[in-house]
Amino acid sequence: MYTVLMYNLIMSREGFKLEKKEIREIINSEIEKHGISINEKENYIVNNIVDSCPSSPNTTHLLIWCNNKVSKELDKYPDMNEDIKEIRNEVGKELRYKLDKDRFQELKERIEIEKPEIVTPQWIRSRFYALSLSIRRGYKNIDGSIDWDFISKKLNIENIFYVQNKESWNNDKEKIINSLNNLLEEKSPIVFSPDWIDKYGSGIHHQLKINFKTEDGKTDWDTIKNLLNEKWQKRWHIQRHDTPIIEVVENIIQTFELQKPKNISPKWLSKMLPNDYAILKRLLPNNNRELDYQILLDLLPKKITEYWKPFLKTEKIIPKESYVDIKETDSIINKHKDKIYTFYYLLDKENDKNYRENIINEMRDVVMKGNINALDRLVRHLTFMAEGWIENDPALEIWKYAKDRLSEVIKRCIYRFDSSKGKFATYLYVTLKKEAVTIKINSKSKNFKKRYIDGDVEYYENDEV
Repeated sequence: MYTVLMYNLIMSREGFKLEKKEIREIINSEIEKHGISINEKENYIVNNIVDSCPSSPNTTHLLIWCNNKVSKELDKYPDMNEDIKEIRNEVGKELRYKLDKDRFQELKERIEIEKPEIVTPQWIRSRFYALSLSIRRGYKNIDGSIDWDFISKKLNIENIFYVQNKESWNNDKEKIINSLNNLLEEKSPIVFSPDWIDKYGSGIHHQLKINFKTEDGKTDWDTIKNLLNEKWQKRWHIQRHDTPIIEVVENIIQTFELQKPKNISPKWLSKMLPNDYAILKRLLPNNNRELDYQILLDLLPKKITEYWKPFLKTEKIIPKESYVDIKETDSIINKHKDKIYTFYYLLDKENDKNYRENIINEMRDVVMKGNINALDRLVRHLTFMAEGWIENDPALEIWKYAKDRLSEVIKRCIYRFDSSKGKFATYLYVTLKKEAVTIKINSKSKNFKKRYIDGDVEYYENDEV
C-alpha cells in the first residue's frame, strides 16, 4: 500500500517517471529479505488502491488522498503481519533513492575527487545540503533514526564512513537530554538556540522534536531548557528574532575552521550559513539600508578577517569616467578579424575557444578603461554567442522568454569577471545557468508557463496573461 503512495508521488514529480514494474521489483526484493510472500488478500488491497487512484491530482491532494486510502484499507485487516511495516519502510527508502539518484551520483563523484580519509554526515551536509536534508527526512529506520547503513552501502563507502552514534534512541528522554548536555560541553557555545542544535547535532534535534511536544503538537522547548544543566539554561536563546550576534560569530568561526575557504564574503555567508546570514541582514543594516559588515568583522578574530572579501556592487566597479573611442575598438576587431567567427559558432576546438577568450580579454581591458563603444560591441558579440547556447542547451532554454534581461546580465558579467579565476565564457555560461534557475522559480509571476512532453519540461508564452 505504501508503494502505491510512493508511486503516485513519484509520477507527480517533474521530469521523473518510475514504472509499476520497477516498483514491483523493489517490493519483491524486500519481501525476499524478510521471507514473506504477498498473499491474495494483500494483492487485492494493492489493486483496490490502484484502481481508485485519482487521474490528475496535484502533489498535495495526492498525498492526502493516498494516506487516507491506505489507512482505510489497512483498518479492514488488523491481522496484517508486523513485518509489513518494515517492508514498507525499506521499499520507501529504495524509491526515495531512485528519486535522489542524480544527487547521490554527484556525491559519489565528489568523494572520488576529494578522496577523504573519512566521510561523516557533517561532511555530506557541508557539501550537499539539499541531499543531506532529504536523507535526514526520508531515510529512516522504524524507530525514527537515520539509516546511515543504507546510505553508506549505496555509496559503497562502508570502509570510510563514520557516524558518531548509530544506536537507537528508543524514545529515552533522559538519554536525549544527556546527549544534548554532552554536545554543549563539547562545543561550549557562548549562546545557543534550536537552530544551533540542528546545525551541530541534527540527530539530537530530531529526537527533541519528536519526543518533547506541547499539547498543541509543537516542540516543547521550555521543558527542554529546564532539563538542561543550569549553565546551559543561562545561555539559551530560543527566539530567532532575539538571537545575539555572538552566536552568529561562533557559527562563522566554526564553519571557517571546518571548511578552510580561500576567502569569505557575504555570498559565502549566505551559502554556508543561510540562517545566520538572515540574522545579520536584520542586525547589521545602516542608515542606507546596507549591511554594515564592519560590526561583524570587529567581532571576528584577525586570522579570519584577513580572508574577508567584501561584495562590491556592479555600480562601484564600473569606471567613473566614460568615453567613446571607435578607433580603439576597431583596432582590436581588425587585429582579430579572421577569428571573430568564434563568437558565432558552437565551438568544439580548444584553440578556437582560446582565440575567442583572447578577444574578450582585450575588449574588456578597454571597457574597464571606460570605452562605451567597446562595451556595446562586445555585448553584441556575446549576446549572439549566448543565444546559440540558449537554442541548444536545455538548461538555458528558459532564457528564450527572458531575453530582455540577457544584455544586462552580460554587461554585469563583463564588469565582474575576474580573469585570474578561469575563462570568461565559462563564467558567463555558469551565470546564465544560475539565473535560469531563478527565472524558473519566479515563473508563476512571468508571462510563460510549463508543459510536459515525454517527461521533459518545456516553457511557452502564455498569451492569456
